[in-house]
Amino acid sequence: MWKRIIVTIGLIFSLWNWSLAVSPTSQEQQIAHQWARDHLESASVSSIPFSFLYNGKPSVEILAGWKLEKSPKQLDANRLSRTLVFSDPATALQVRCESVEYADYPVVEWTVYFKNTGSSNTPILENIQSLNVSFQRGEESEFVLHGIKGDSCTADSYQPYQQTLGPGTVQRFVPSYGMGTCGAYPFYNLQMSGGGLILVIGWPGGWASSFTRDSGTGLHITAGQELTHLYLQPGEEIRTPLTVLLFWQGTDRLRAQNLWRSWMIVHNLPRTPDGKLPAPQFMGGNQGQIGFTTVTEQNQKEYIDLFVQRGITPDAWDIDAGWFICPGDWWGTGTWQWDPARFPNGLKPVSDHLHARGAILVTWFEPERVGDGNSWLAKNHPEWLSSQVVWDSRLLNLGDPAARQWILEHIDKFIREQGVDFYRQDFNIPPIDLWRAVQRRTGSPGHDRESAQPGLPGMVG
Repeated sequence: MWKRIIVTIGLIFSLWNWSLAVSPTSQEQQIAHQWARDHLESASVSSIPFSFLYNGKPSVEILAGWKLEKSPKQLDANRLSRTLVFSDPATALQVRCESVEYADYPVVEWTVYFKNTGSSNTPILENIQSLNVSFQRGEESEFVLHGIKGDSCTADSYQPYQQTLGPGTVQRFVPSYGMGTCGAYPFYNLQMSGGGLILVIGWPGGWASSFTRDSGTGLHITAGQELTHLYLQPGEEIRTPLTVLLFWQGTDRLRAQNLWRSWMIVHNLPRTPDGKLPAPQFMGGNQGQIGFTTVTEQNQKEYIDLFVQRGITPDAWDIDAGWFICPGDWWGTGTWQWDPARFPNGLKPVSDHLHARGAILVTWFEPERVGDGNSWLAKNHPEWLSSQVVWDSRLLNLGDPAARQWILEHIDKFIREQGVDFYRQDFNIPPIDLWRAVQRRTGSPGHDRESAQPGLPGMVG
């Protein structure tokens, strides 16, 4: 039975045939190229595709008086990078937009960075919109927005929707609980006369998007972090979400979806050193059968051998939550050390056991959540934790340099010494209430300031 399932999965993944891949038309390429020239090459303040308020003034009013540097760079045969750097001579704020235009797909993407290059705090920076653009439709048909709902752990999670954006319509999307795909999903396919565009907001925290129709034929779109109201300390830098636009022509929006998939496969999926797509992988594990906190060195080895004996040699083996010291339940995180009663020699014997069979070890972590009040982090560094409790857990403040450095070094050492091949990070609480608590306590939305910084994932990467 298992062999048939694995073979079926392998066949599904191997059925991608490049002859069936959707190719863009020359007209689509020209539209994307012209849009990039108009909004990112010319660098006209009125046409750049992002906006913000600085010291109470709109960026469209102040950027014209700032120093501008442009630096195009050909990354490879199919990717042209453009960097725009606006510098404020008065406050030393630097605004840098890094964009990429693709020659083989009608795609343009960009990210905006804000850095304080001066010696004192900046004025207030707020309402940062990584996307702020307008489009006009023809007379033939109305704007129609296609998308899917986010995940709400309900029967309609990821359900497709279609909304006609008639004159005066305002449609706003915001995920719930500060979790990037909870209740709203940041992928849109906007259909209009003669074609459309796919629009994506790449941000794992609290984002917001808005589609506002005027009384004529125009549509104004904004997107970015849900809330931004902050200052930057000297040397400090934050970034916006990654914004991606794919332009398409015709009436077949499903072809547009496949064009997006093709671009994702060609330019975004990881490759092996020889440039090929990785082969399908089979990952085993047994905590669904034996429970999370009953996992031991012995039963992991036994189950791995059982898989091999049954002819199902895993490419990877997953040790899920519960391998660490916790009070009887995996929810009690905060001591990132193996349980010596169950793993007297650490996880290294398990990783060695896997490596001898040509497999790798995947290990679960949830470093941002501290669910055990008696854990090592709670006892030794309570100042690193949020005062607010959500779902019996506190949040480790990765905006604190000391906390961020400690967790990075601790996990890095663990991975190296225990032979972990694949780091798996989870997050199981809604952070928005914790961020709002910081806002109430400090009088400013500090959560937005901290969540805009690289944090642990960026440092690990």
